[in-house]
Amino acid sequence: MRVYVKLLFRTLKSNLTRFIVLISIVAIGVGLSTGIGILPNQLRNSFGTYFEEQKYPSFIIKTTNPFALGETLAQLENSTSVKEVNGLVELDQIDQTRTYVLDLQNQTVNKLKLVKGRLPENANEIVVEQNTNVLIDYELNTTITYTNSNLGMFDETLEVVGIVQSPLFVFRHGIPTNSNPEVYLKRIIYFDQNTLNAPFITDLHVYIETPAKYHMFSNNYREYVKNRINEIQLILNDEELIFIEPNDTIGYYVVQANIDKMVVLSFIAPVFFTFVIMIVVISSMSRLIEDERTQVGTMLSIGISSAKINFRYYFFGITASLIGSVLGIVLGYNTLARLIYVSFGGIMVMPARTPYIHLEFGLIVSAILLAVMVLSVLIASVKQTKEKPAALLRHKTPKAGGKIILEKITPIWKRIKFTYKSTLRNLFRYPLHFVMTVVSVMGATALIFAGVGIYDNTQVIDVGFAKPIEFISVLIILAAAGLSILVTYNLTNMNIEERKREIATLKVLGYFKQEVRNYIFREVFIVASIGILLGLPLGYYLIGIILKYLEIGHVDDINWYSWFIVVLISLLFIGITDLLLFKKIDNIDMSTSLKTID
Repeated sequence: MRVYVKLLFRTLKSNLTRFIVLISIVAIGVGLSTGIGILPNQLRNSFGTYFEEQKYPSFIIKTTNPFALGETLAQLENSTSVKEVNGLVELDQIDQTRTYVLDLQNQTVNKLKLVKGRLPENANEIVVEQNTNVLIDYELNTTITYTNSNLGMFDETLEVVGIVQSPLFVFRHGIPTNSNPEVYLKRIIYFDQNTLNAPFITDLHVYIETPAKYHMFSNNYREYVKNRINEIQLILNDEELIFIEPNDTIGYYVVQANIDKMVVLSFIAPVFFTFVIMIVVISSMSRLIEDERTQVGTMLSIGISSAKINFRYYFFGITASLIGSVLGIVLGYNTLARLIYVSFGGIMVMPARTPYIHLEFGLIVSAILLAVMVLSVLIASVKQTKEKPAALLRHKTPKAGGKIILEKITPIWKRIKFTYKSTLRNLFRYPLHFVMTVVSVMGATALIFAGVGIYDNTQVIDVGFAKPIEFISVLIILAAAGLSILVTYNLTNMNIEERKREIATLKVLGYFKQEVRNYIFREVFIVASIGILLGLPLGYYLIGIILKYLEIGHVDDINWYSWFIVVLISLLFIGITDLLLFKKIDNIDMSTSLKTID
């Protein structure tokens, strides 16, 4: 058993580069899927917890007759269907000031959070809503001149003694006035009704208990609230009352809208990444097993069972998949998800990130890649171990190059240099490898295009939503670029391994170092270029889907030069891959070509 265990780890050691690349590819896919996939739940739970703690109004009641609302307040306070209800004054003025008069000491619904300072102690003291991208930033002890005829105040001097945060105003951009939705508030001030006794109330903030199974940002929650509103309307029977449901309040609406947008993005991006990675996994594992055919033949010859031989590859693939998945989940949850969550601070006042762990997307992608890994090994290993040991002990004869269609076009073919003729023949010599490389590069290019396209559209959407989307687009570009490097490196490295004798022969025939390099990388460049060209329309289609469901822009808003940027980025990373593999080609021993292939 000890010898067999050593054999397992020797398999890892002898294929260490391939092992590390597989781990890295899986980690990128799982990490991105976790980081973006977790975001809707993080927003949902973090804001849900915050809104519950601050008792965000289940609904708000306004009236056209403020002097009659006191009776309604008394009725609701005695209602068994209402948990808490607060009466208050809300007045918008022509100078874009919103004034609240409420019980700051004993607020039970839409509780304000004191950010700094203290609460008012007399009628000339106020607290103000903390500044956003629109609301004015007030320092403590600042004085303002205030007039409000409804409250009987004219050119009063008020002192700002505290800064507060209301759950209703988590949106940092454009809080509209009640009279004109196209005009935004510049300041929100709060009086304490214990020091300023208003003769009427304009609003009722109502909080009802909802079943625990109904999350605050779910259709079930909104439907439940709507049903309770209908019941209360029948009881009160007052046509002057106006009921405002959760989705009609700016705070709730903005959070819900961002959750909905992230649900779309959290699904589309992981699907495409997983698709590309699956192709690489299948190619890597099948070619790993093919490369070790002589070792398999040797082990079969000395009596080692097929099950033990094949288990080495299961061990290799499963270990790479598990390590990559764990790294990806940890990276995605602890780094990417945190960074994306913080980036939303440009559009909303973000509550503390909840400790809830939602790893559905990461675990699903991990399970898919693990299944693909096992299936790839199953198909390739069973096929190989069915061969006779004597056949496996002989190196597999390289596939002979055949004629291609271009050769039939004599005027063109005869003008092509010999080295390029060889390159063109080799491209179609291994059609499966050719297709896998093209599809892999095509997928990575499409993802880069999607990232660039999303970034372009942040220039035409609401500035508040631009920051998180820009961050996510950059994240997608970097992940796709990293995936592109790993994919190209992995497939090219396997191509070099498979053609060592061919490369060694070229050296024996007197090819210079750069000529030998070009022999391989000319093929890589052509195949990758085909993948890039096919990836552009696929990326255009992908970004069209994303923008349609995110409702943040249009494909027509993508800059014309972005197409060239995507091509340059893709070619840049292919160039990086070439540089990383130059040494591997240079170090191939020429004596390898002298080994007999029977």
